[in-house]
Amino acid sequence: MRLMRRVGLGAALVILAVAASKIEPVGLAQADCTVIVQPGQSIQKAIDSVPEGAVICLAEGTWEEGIDIIKGLTLRGAGLEKTKLVSKAGIYISSSLKGAVSLERLTITGGSLQNILIFGTTKVNILDSRVSGSNEEGIRILGPADVTITNSHLLENKGYGIYMQESGQVTIVNSRISNNSAGIFMMNLYAFGAIKATIIDSQITANR
Repeated sequence: MRLMRRVGLGAALVILAVAASKIEPVGLAQADCTVIVQPGQSIQKAIDSVPEGAVICLAEGTWEEGIDIIKGLTLRGAGLEKTKLVSKAGIYISSSLKGAVSLERLTITGGSLQNILIFGTTKVNILDSRVSGSNEEGIRILGPADVTITNSHLLENKGYGIYMQESGQVTIVNSRISNNSAGIFMMNLYAFGAIKATIIDSQITANR
């Protein structure tokens, strides 16, 4: 297991729990879809049109579009082998959120920088998903975000699997971070806040 950590003036805390050998399926709460998006339709238009707390369900297929999320909602695919978001722009999740954002049952790949950029005081859940194939980090977290990654795989990103800067926390449960250029990068250049990573029943392995 390789875990990268760099700390500036602030504090960083890493908590490691028992590593598991495999990922087991996690049951999803059955919620009605507010809207169902089919291939060829715009995910961004659906995001813009739904209310806070909506569940946007993506059918089986591939989408090639960047996505900006500035409201609390769930973006749920048909399964990580079935629903793919392939975009150089990736997914941007903003600090102006009132509620949490959940990304579920998706493959997110192809980012020219990060696949997922999380900014500010935001709560994000990533569940049953694969984040892979970016030119830099799989997930970049800037600011005091609270991110939980469950039953997911971050792999084959050319930068870090997870890059954290300034403050915030990430909880990694029953997941793998593997075959990236490095595992987790944590840096706090400022005197406020702290960076915290809690790793439970997960593997960080084969990162270069």
